[in-house]
Amino acid sequence: MKLHHILIASAFLAAFANAARADEIVLRADAPIVDVTINGKPARMLVDLTLPDMMLFNPDTQTRLGVRPIPMVNARAVFDDASIRGRIARPRMIFANGKSSRAFAGLFGARWSATPGIDGAMGPGVLPYDRVRVVLRDGAGGTVRSHRLRERESWDFETPLADGVTLVSFNLEQPETMINRPAAQFMDEKRLLTPAGDVRAQRFFLGLSTSVQPSRTDTRAAGLPMGLVLARTTAPLVGPDDMDVITVTADAGKPRRRVVTLGRDALAQCYEFVWERASGALSLRCDY
Repeated sequence: MKLHHILIASAFLAAFANAARADEIVLRADAPIVDVTINGKPARMLVDLTLPDMMLFNPDTQTRLGVRPIPMVNARAVFDDASIRGRIARPRMIFANGKSSRAFAGLFGARWSATPGIDGAMGPGVLPYDRVRVVLRDGAGGTVRSHRLRERESWDFETPLADGVTLVSFNLEQPETMINRPAAQFMDEKRLLTPAGDVRAQRFFLGLSTSVQPSRTDTRAAGLPMGLVLARTTAPLVGPDDMDVITVTADAGKPRRRVVTLGRDALAQCYEFVWERASGALSLRCDY
């Protein structure tokens, strides 16, 4: 093969490799922020893994970005017994790869996140990339485990927990793992929680709050240690050392799903997340 043919072939392969990587975005877990253009104006958005394929804008940035609510369309955010009303918008957003997104946005009277220097937040499913990689820490070790997501654009999946099944999601902003009320009740009945503090009210997103009790557990979720958890509960948990009790629960129809949201401490053994849009799978590389 002549030299110029080799050079042409090498250039083609290099261009192909660059194109193959062009539709991947890499985020750092300590600052998962993307620069975008919204309605023709620059903006910075936090990528929050707890959100589905939707956005939320801070109240002080909605006017600057020209984000206008859709007439007669309302929204409502619910967190246990608390809720907040808002509006819905659908701004045009363009990313660094030139692709756009018309995901729906929630407009509320409070910030979603306390992270400074951002205009709002979005779920990872809003990112118009074929592959999203979130780096938690540098390193080449670990074992890769792939999980089929419940919905392609939402980063959560079902996994065994004790003798039941729970939904696992992730929160990069909070150190503790959080378990919702059905999961807290289930784990308490199985004597898998040891209370580590009193029941208290704690504020979360959009100014909404709920009651939680710090607890510890040796139980793992998706192969990762939960450690210290915030158990959402309205009453003190029993704990493994207390006397057995009989719990009577009224039939409320379809049981609510148990949810475990792994925080930064539980993810300390992990190196990265990799999401493939085509397969709808999320891979975790961790020291299990």
